[in-house]
Amino acid sequence: MDDTTLRAVFALDGKTQKFVPAGHNLTFDKAEALRTSLEGKGQRISSVVQTSRHKGHGYKSCEPCKTAAENFSEQENAAEEHTTEPTEESATSAD
Repeated sequence: MDDTTLRAVFALDGKTQKFVPAGHNLTFDKAEALRTSLEGKGQRISSVVQTSRHKGHGYKSCEPCKTAAENFSEQENAAEEHTTEPTEESATSAD
């Protein structure tokens, strides 16, 4: 199997509002099945193509997965900051 076809899946933890690893070293079909299953439970999901096979079987303790999850969380927080409603003051100054 070509390593570039492997996927990692991340789920947004409802309590911490941070992404956590949900699986790695998955084929496209297995990643889509996991994604569908988690979305069916109401979880927000993100996935990426892995650049290489992650060592070990435990995705929860996988360093590349943890790093990617942190990056997703930071991107999510940055996106939320940019989508906040304009304040009344900034709205009136735009007139």
